[in-house]
Amino acid sequence: MKRIVELKERNYADASTYDDAPVNYDDAIENYKRILDITGDITANIIAPNSESVDLEGPHLIDNRMHYASKTLENIEGDSSGWLVGAFLCLAVMVD
Repeated sequence: MKRIVELKERNYADASTYDDAPVNYDDAIENYKRILDITGDITANIIAPNSESVDLEGPHLIDNRMHYASKTLENIEGDSSGWLVGAFLCLAVMVD
């Protein structure tokens, strides 16, 4: 696991540029745990309670434009910092 984290974190090269970048393995693991805690909190307290309404209403087309279900907009607004969206975009880039 340690080697995988070192590779993913590019041997912690970002630590000299970014204050929040992990400086070693333990720091990286702690960051990953924090990410999972935040993701779980947003999912449990915002997304999950809205999921049934999102499924029932669904997105819809108005004047040839797609509009999200109203609860989807609440989910996006609930992630006010954009943190969750940013995390998933980063994850998508890493997987690609």
